Amino acid sequence: MRRERFFITMLSAFLMLLFAVFALLLLERGTELGLSMVERKMKLRAELELDKTRDEIETELNEEIVQKAGEIFDEVLAQTPGYDPSTEALAEGKYLSLLGAYVKNRFSDPERALSESVNRINGREANTVSIGGDGVRKVRLEDPDSIRLNIKTDAGGHITDSYLENVKLILYRDFKEAARQSCSILLKVPEARFYSANDIIFDHSMLAVKGIYFTGRTSSVVGNVYAGTHEISEFRQADARYGEREIFGGINVLSTQLGVEADTVLTEGDINVRDSFVMFGLDSAEVKLYAHAINRLDGFGSRNNVIVKGEQILDPGDEGYKSLVSSIKQGLSGLSGLSDYYDSDNDASYKGTYRKILSNYDVIISGDFKGAIVTSGNVIIEADSSVEGIIIAGDRIYARGNNSIVSDSDIIRVIVDEELIDEKALDPESLNDEFRISHYLKDYIGGIRLKGIKNN
Repeated sequence: MRRERFFITMLSAFLMLLFAVFALLLLERGTELGLSMVERKMKLRAELELDKTRDEIETELNEEIVQKAGEIFDEVLAQTPGYDPSTEALAEGKYLSLLGAYVKNRFSDPERALSESVNRINGREANTVSIGGDGVRKVRLEDPDSIRLNIKTDAGGHITDSYLENVKLILYRDFKEAARQSCSILLKVPEARFYSANDIIFDHSMLAVKGIYFTGRTSSVVGNVYAGTHEISEFRQADARYGEREIFGGINVLSTQLGVEADTVLTEGDINVRDSFVMFGLDSAEVKLYAHAINRLDGFGSRNNVIVKGEQILDPGDEGYKSLVSSIKQGLSGLSGLSDYYDSDNDASYKGTYRKILSNYDVIISGDFKGAIVTSGNVIIEADSSVEGIIIAGDRIYARGNNSIVSDSDIIRVIVDEELIDEKALDPESLNDEFRISHYLKDYIGGIRLKGIKNN
């Protein structure tokens, strides 16, 4: 018995010793794992901080470029005469040439430019109280002599977004390296727009979401044309005489003659022609015509009463057509925001060059009109009236005969640019003047690229 007790005692002591050794090993391993997790967490935090520093450097350098771009823009704009396509191209070229020269000069010594930015960031950090921080923080450039400025250019040789390459950053905590990174710094070239425009919409003379209807005597249209469709539930008995069938809306012609000079005539519906002679395009200015179908209805019998000078695309469905329709609909997307009736001719405070009508009601034009008509309703152009500028209707456009309708994108640009000047001059109290602000054309045409510097 004594021997058995001795054996049990020795076995217990051995097991306790073994357990103690195992516990110590677990404790040591746990400590190592804990320290490893802390180190990984600190390293990850340091890497994120270095990412943030890189972003701060890029932001700071690009803010300098934007400021200089604004100065160059103002200088070039002051030397730019009235609008025409070649003038705008020349102005943009001059702007990019001057901005390119600035970027090349500013970053001809990339080490100096980056060091200045890094030192400013370090200075801001030094003046920041950090609660629970990890010690003194400082960022340094490694191997600054290897940094290179890589200027990118377009086909015309003008500067585009460029880079400072081979940039190496090191983050120190309490004079110990915490993280390092090799990266490139993007130098963005702000886009300059010397004239406001939605290039697709502004080239149109007529845009009607639910169709266009011509009647009466001979009319002419110069400028692109868009006509949408509408549901059968919105069919109007008065429109039945135009010959609509199956697809309602589109372009419907019941006038004696109609001539359309345009780059594009696009309807998502049919072109219905009754008792009319219609010519789309000219020998010297061919048109691209998109339509579901062209229906030659009675009136001229066997005579060819619809002539298309250019490309005729029936029942279109290619990507080019879809892209064009999408762009047009983006331009028309602001019509739902119209909430009242505004005619600049009735506004004594209006100082603009051209007339504008913005309405959520039907608009009737009697006499000659020069400017912009934008409504969520219908536009009725009475006989013997002419329109120069643009007509946009959320419903239909009716041209009653002997009408001359001519697009003029310059008129629309002038209206929008004058609105920008007016808006910029508003005092803080006037910014709350809903009546005034609601009568800016620019707010109801989607996709306008406004005059000025656009920081991408």
